[in-house]
Amino acid sequence: MRQPQPTMTNLVHFTNCRLAVFHPCEGTNKNRQDGDGLCRMDLLVDADQGTIVQLLEPNACAAAPAAAAAKVIDCGGNILSPGFIDVQINGYLGVDFSDASTITAEGVRTVARKIVATGVTSFCPTLISCSAEEYAHILPILGPLALCDGKGRRRGAGDNNCGGANILGLHLEGPFFAPSKAGAHPMQHIRDPVGGMESVQETYGSAKLREDFGVAIVTMAPEREGAAEVIQTLSNQQGIVVSMGHADATLQDGREAIANGATLITHMFNAMKPFHHREPALLGLVAEQSGGDGNKGKELYFSIISDGIHAHPAAVRLAHSLCSDRAVLITDAMSAMGLGDGEHSLGDTEVIVKGMQATVAGTETLAGSVASMDCCIRSYREYTQCSTQQALKAATLHPATVLGIQEKKGAIKVGADADLVLLDDGLNVLRTWVGGRDAR
Repeated sequence: MRQPQPTMTNLVHFTNCRLAVFHPCEGTNKNRQDGDGLCRMDLLVDADQGTIVQLLEPNACAAAPAAAAAKVIDCGGNILSPGFIDVQINGYLGVDFSDASTITAEGVRTVARKIVATGVTSFCPTLISCSAEEYAHILPILGPLALCDGKGRRRGAGDNNCGGANILGLHLEGPFFAPSKAGAHPMQHIRDPVGGMESVQETYGSAKLREDFGVAIVTMAPEREGAAEVIQTLSNQQGIVVSMGHADATLQDGREAIANGATLITHMFNAMKPFHHREPALLGLVAEQSGGDGNKGKELYFSIISDGIHAHPAAVRLAHSLCSDRAVLITDAMSAMGLGDGEHSLGDTEVIVKGMQATVAGTETLAGSVASMDCCIRSYREYTQCSTQQALKAATLHPATVLGIQEKKGAIKVGADADLVLLDDGLNVLRTWVGGRDAR
């Protein structure tokens, strides 16, 4: 099918920027790339179609007639990155995706409109473990918003008047967990999928999670009874990402889950069997990705909360050193993010927030984070001493690859969606665009 040609009135020319393109600067000399692998190039975007049209030599207007007529945005020598993708976020600014008593479609759209201030241009609303009755109320509200823009409209060709971040699909975190690794999830909702897909039907109200509710990710403990059937069906038949998490799984349990189709580990180090030199557990799977035995070549990614609370900086550095190309930054943010200290909630669990730490009331159990994605990226670069390029990949290309949308999101290349964020050298967000349109 012939691609529509950009007109003279819908083009935006980003100039004087350093692009995080995540592939070698095509057909250029070494002088274009700086020490962080960022490319000094201009970018041409079709704001009507919402896509990237062309990567240009700096100040290339004379050689590109279309660019000469475009609206010019001078990036001031700052970093232009693909927009951030958060595949695990429980809420923001008081909106709790798991609270059946308060959740509304407009509340989710509000999150989509506001979260762009943190550089996030796409996200997966995440539900913690709920009762069947709560799922029956929440999923029909959130499901229709999946794959929509910030105004709750389904994205289509030419429909790119975004008012906020894209909603890529739901993330169901639970309730098929190891009881000993429930964390902040309500124990009364934790169960085993003993009936396989029948348990999925009973729990969520449908066995066709992607079709009926726009589910993109399901986190579950792979060692629980009935889990193998669920992993196989969701991943191989429905195209849903199955992530291993809140698990007491051994290394072998993890290997079997990968063989059945699991491709992700949820919040590495948190709510999982710890590493032991004779039983490396799920961390051992990450070590195998770096060239060891077992699952070499399998596309297993791991998410991590780099907020300085959920994982010690040394632990973050360890995971990065094992397999930096498979790290996915998540916020795991709860509704209290952006609201400050005080008493808050996560689903029907009471939470106390003090500074950057959120704990279940009366305990020391962590209850999600209150860190934004830009904060996590800055911390990740600091803790691991990785390049800016590597830190940005973990919040853009890697989550896009996990979701199978890397051709459209997570990288700056011709034909990709023009979801962009402008950053200074400290990785502070200056401006955000969704589909080529200013979203801040």
